[in-house]
Amino acid sequence: MQRQVATQRPVGRRFLALVGSLMLVAVLASCGDEDADEASVETEPAGQAVDETEPVETDAAEDAGASDGETGGDAAAEGVGPTMEHDFGSTTMPVAPSRIVALDEAAALDLLAIGVVPMMSFAPWGSAITQDLLEDNGVEVVPVGTSGAGMEAVLAEEPDLIVMTAAGDASLYEQVNNEIPVLAVPFTFESWEDKLAWLGEAFGRSEHTDAVAGVLQARLDGMQEMLAGESISVSVLYEWGGFFASSNGDGASTPLLLSAGFDVPEPQKDKPGVPYNALSEELLAGQDADIIAIYDGGEYDFDAVTSKPGFAQLQGEEIAVNGEMWFNSAPFATFWIIRDLEVLAAGDLSALAVAADASSLFDEYENLVN
Repeated sequence: MQRQVATQRPVGRRFLALVGSLMLVAVLASCGDEDADEASVETEPAGQAVDETEPVETDAAEDAGASDGETGGDAAAEGVGPTMEHDFGSTTMPVAPSRIVALDEAAALDLLAIGVVPMMSFAPWGSAITQDLLEDNGVEVVPVGTSGAGMEAVLAEEPDLIVMTAAGDASLYEQVNNEIPVLAVPFTFESWEDKLAWLGEAFGRSEHTDAVAGVLQARLDGMQEMLAGESISVSVLYEWGGFFASSNGDGASTPLLLSAGFDVPEPQKDKPGVPYNALSEELLAGQDADIIAIYDGGEYDFDAVTSKPGFAQLQGEEIAVNGEMWFNSAPFATFWIIRDLEVLAAGDLSALAVAADASSLFDEYENLVN
């Protein structure tokens, strides 16, 4: 994959230990904005501004120099990109941002997965896999508390584009967007294809994201052919911080399972508007399947699921899958899940990806369309 590097800023500190996971965002989103007034955690500025930066060379930036009859237009020539609608409002994108700051590691990985390397990322979510991938690919990672970076710390980086996941507090967007573009990436989309297309449009990378989507869909179609005539069902369960749940039709994994030719328990086909179904022990009997995929790693508690009264009555074969990736609809997470589903379709349950495989899998992902 040809990358668009926003800066040559050196790699920063590695994250040691911070409680949290991607599940936090979904819980916050389902609870509304009741936490929006909490004070953000002020942090020390991550470092002094550097002058030696290279702008992101988007398709729009290339179009700006196009001659008559070629792609491009007045907006691109003036350094104005598309206006993106999102949960917090709208953002008019710059064509060639050179100092991209991400407010959370998930948003930063979204950019990295389409070939755009942000200058730095704050890290309030505690995603060890994501933080390691970002640092391995030249992004400075700055750990902060779960409330996020303070306004002063963000502005001290002198960003020309701020990117965040649209969940919880919109105050920074509301205060800053008129002066510095703040792109709030929606946490959930109708489909994984929609998220890729949205990111591609925002950063002038539609040709690339369309190609990635085509390769991923081809792999899903290949599994459908492999599973033709077979009926294999997969149930997805997890527990996080005492919250017991299953995936559903609004989640990341269930639509991929169905698209690949697997079946899922009927309750997990529901689309309630949030990416999970809260479960009780009384509902556990309805979650049985040939394979029971249980989130593991980070804050996900595999043993808490398997030790529940009634779990032993389920007939399916239990497997551990990485919760950070299987809960996530980001482009790289979509690839991770598809790769795991290929393993399930082949019947080799021992080859499922684990956290230690993240770096090699990201290399594979980057080479999808090379």
